[in-house]
Amino acid sequence: MKREKGIFLPLLGVSFIVLRLCNVILWPWVWVLCPVWGPWAVAFFIALWLQIRKEERKRNAEKQSL
Repeated sequence: MKREKGIFLPLLGVSFIVLRLCNVILWPWVWVLCPVWGPWAVAFFIALWLQIRKEERKRNAEKQSL
């Protein structure tokens, strides 16, 4: 049996949505939808952090060359 990659978060998201709509869980919608937007948010903040570090290194290199 071939194992599908990347199926966990979509299934988790669908199950959270179904549980929320059936009033089994009473979480805010932002947390119910977290499996949908969470990976994108993590990737965005990692990219932002890497860009900031790159700019800091560039500034430090310019200061040292003066």
